[in-house]
Amino acid sequence: MVKEQLRTLLATGSLADGAAANDLLESLVEKAAQPETNRLWRTIRRWWNEIEVLIRHRRDNGES
Repeated sequence: MVKEQLRTLLATGSLADGAAANDLLESLVEKAAQPETNRLWRTIRRWWNEIEVLIRHRRDNGES
């Protein structure tokens, strides 16, 4: 479930949808309570600004 929700989050088309998907992802990570999902969540939190740019502009390093 966590991996699928991460895919959903990264595919969102607006910051509002991204924030909602992020909230759901956080709750799934908490329910999973596994070291792997906790590490993933920390990484997402660290990269959140960059993820917002991706959502806003639909670009990544591969396109530059």
